[in-house]
Amino acid sequence: MEKNMNGGAEPFFHASLPVQFVMGAVFGMLNILSIQLVNSLHIPLFLDEFFNVAASFFGLVGGFTSVIVNRVLTIVISSVATPEKSFFVPVDALFALCDIPVVLLVYLMFRRDRHISIVKLLLCGVILAIVISILGGGIFTFLFTCCGYGEISSVRYLTMILTGSRIPLAPSAMLSRVPINLVDKPLCVFLGYFIALFVRRLLNARRRGTSEA
Repeated sequence: MEKNMNGGAEPFFHASLPVQFVMGAVFGMLNILSIQLVNSLHIPLFLDEFFNVAASFFGLVGGFTSVIVNRVLTIVISSVATPEKSFFVPVDALFALCDIPVVLLVYLMFRRDRHISIVKLLLCGVILAIVISILGGGIFTFLFTCCGYGEISSVRYLTMILTGSRIPLAPSAMLSRVPINLVDKPLCVFLGYFIALFVRRLLNARRRGTSEA
């Protein structure tokens, strides 16, 4: 177990600010690739947060760097690749608000932990599923009302079923996201954890190699 300058044990995940910046930038770019892969394979999940989760284990700077890089590059790439849809690209970026609870919750729940439990990872995923379903549904309702923004395919049909049952749009958009998010967000938390664990081991091996040299 590593020790800090005061003699106490370091949290399980720990990185300096420069390392967090670098990891956040790399993870943000990898997040774009993972989203493109999910879309091309037509996987009925979002899976758009696990690199953001991985960065957040190391600190707020890492997490928010990943989010910013991911969202900025997504806007740039989408604007160039599909200029006919350029109006909806910055509008779609409003869903970046869903990234904020991901970074904050992962950081706050695990920042002091010296050991990470499966139960706590699962709890984090379930909380995120509920929070992001409410937030994402609210954002969609706002965008649909303001500019006719279309629902994404993975929740479109369930939203249509609920609104067809005379349930108002806002709760329909929120409820339609819950089943998918209850699978997606715990999976993202676990994937992010294992990615962060792999990177942590690489950093520790590099640190040991430097100290021995």
